[in-house]
Amino acid sequence: MGELIPLENAISRAKALFDRQRKFAKQHAEEDLALVKSHHGDAFALFYEDVYGPDLYPTDFHRAWTDIEEALLNFYGSNTLLERLMEAETYVAQPPLHFDILGDLKGTAYPDLIAYFEDGQIEIIDWKVHHDGTNDARGQLASYAIALSRLKEPNNNFPLDNWQAPAEEIVIKEAQLLIGDVREHKLTPDDIDSAEMFMMQTAFSMSQLHGNKKYQ
Repeated sequence: MGELIPLENAISRAKALFDRQRKFAKQHAEEDLALVKSHHGDAFALFYEDVYGPDLYPTDFHRAWTDIEEALLNFYGSNTLLERLMEAETYVAQPPLHFDILGDLKGTAYPDLIAYFEDGQIEIIDWKVHHDGTNDARGQLASYAIALSRLKEPNNNFPLDNWQAPAEEIVIKEAQLLIGDVREHKLTPDDIDSAEMFMMQTAFSMSQLHGNKKYQ
């Protein structure tokens, strides 16, 4: 509605979710193939370490919560990013984007946030939480832009008009929340080609692993 949620409310909500997911994971530490994610809403969380190790300790959870709180503080302190986002007319968080990669090869992308502006500009924002911030997300963000550009029809919560644009015209931003840095990438034709090649190679490798068979 054009107003920013107070920081203390965001932290309080995040902490409640953090505690709820930690409790769920503790209750389901044993591997259970019958567990269905969609049946448990946002409480669902499982930890790799519970099955494969090493063990998780209270200090691990304390460090994780500290990172979450720091990420929120940095986001609220990022005036340039916030001011720009507040100008948007429509926000779509983590929409599933089903698109064609090549031939009958299909993919689904889940960008963190798509923001639509009155002037027709579309921005895709990806939240990153790395302390060093050395990872370059250009390829990942390029795949999101490609996915949006190839949708056959808009999702239900997309704007009625101008919900789509060519990949190279979409602004993509990588928000490094633990170091307070926002990186804007301008996609080139080479970026698009590289992202498409990566998706095709990865999909081929995945198909080779399971040989088009179904496994529990």
